[in-house]
Amino acid sequence: MELEDSELEPDRIFVEGGVPDFRGLTLRQALGEARKHGVLPQVEGWGRVVSQTPEPGQLIEGGEELALVLSPSDRHTLMAEEPSLGGAE
Repeated sequence: MELEDSELEPDRIFVEGGVPDFRGLTLRQALGEARKHGVLPQVEGWGRVVSQTPEPGQLIEGGEELALVLSPSDRHTLMAEEPSLGGAE
């Protein structure tokens, strides 16, 4: 089941404790965590999250988007830790 944009409530995103720290997470992990908070982030790149806007702990203002920038880690680490790839090289 996909999360539809109409199901998101941007005015109440991360109001308790601010934005989580997504750095170091795979795309799959980051999207899962964002979904728990009712947000669909803008994503650039692939691999692991290396930066995010807003920064961890900051609050998202109404209408502001969460942006994640990913970069590939070394091939062995990415393949071993991404379940969808089956750990094969």
